[in-house]
Amino acid sequence: MQEITLDIIPGLDAPAVCYASQKDNNRRVKINLTENRKRYALTGQELLTLQMRTQSGERLTAAMDNPGGSQIIAEFTEAMTQAAGANVCSIHIKVNEHKEITSAKFALQIEGKPNRR
Repeated sequence: MQEITLDIIPGLDAPAVCYASQKDNNRRVKINLTENRKRYALTGQELLTLQMRTQSGERLTAAMDNPGGSQIIAEFTEAMTQAAGANVCSIHIKVNEHKEITSAKFALQIEGKPNRR
């Protein structure tokens, strides 16, 4: 399983890159959370959402489990891994329905040929 580090303050470092193939169904990536490059721990009460914008502009969303602590697992759906090329992903962390803590961005590079119609 690939492992990346995401800082909850956007823009500190270059975005991390995850790699997958169109054959990877339910691809999982371990994510270490930091704040100003220091370990950041979730309480377990936050709402986590994985969002992806494909190269064609389509937006895909998946819910994430929140076990608490400074490490989470992102699991890409089959629809997400079908979008060949470089896609922009983000982990949205909310303390309740109305207050978002952050939107940590990273890239998902998917190998494969785009489906032609």
